Amino acid sequence: MPRPSSDRPFPPLVLLEFIGGAWDGMNLSSHSADPIEVGLALYVMQITQRGQAGQRVEMPSQYAIHNGGCTYEVASHNTQRGESLVRLEVCAVEGGRQAGMDGKAIVLQFAGGHLHGQCLRSDSRNLVEALLTAAYYGLTKQGAKSESIQVLPAAWRWRPSKFSEGGAVVEYRVVARCEDERTITVDLEYRQPRG
Repeated sequence: MPRPSSDRPFPPLVLLEFIGGAWDGMNLSSHSADPIEVGLALYVMQITQRGQAGQRVEMPSQYAIHNGGCTYEVASHNTQRGESLVRLEVCAVEGGRQAGMDGKAIVLQFAGGHLHGQCLRSDSRNLVEALLTAAYYGLTKQGAKSESIQVLPAAWRWRPSKFSEGGAVVEYRVVARCEDERTITVDLEYRQPRG
């Protein structure tokens, strides 16, 4: 079966339902007001090849997305009127991470403004960084050129910073997206405030 193109957008509304394990009873929505939840929902859709039955995803532990946690398998995927409901059930996998999961690390590189030279990675051992990366990637429609995101540098408090405006929201626009066998790299450029 051909792998879906990662350039296609996800359905307008994605709802994920988890059954069993540490995430039992949890739901994630791509329409949440919380960008971390949106990003995590879109991350799950990416790893499971758009919610294909039988695909597996390792949900984050307290340490990182790619290190530990519970492994879930897509049990069903129903799409109606542009809404996708994906049910994931916990499964036992020996030796930790499931072989055959072909998720790629997402790397966001920032140029200009307060975050110049900063980089976020979805395979970071820091859960906040990993989830922020997934969230920002989802909000840029999987790194679509010219898409913009609003970034709050204060959310990055886990790492030493030189931000001159700690609480200010800054805007970055996608200028490039490159993909290889292991990594999706998205370059973002600072946009001057209007007015």
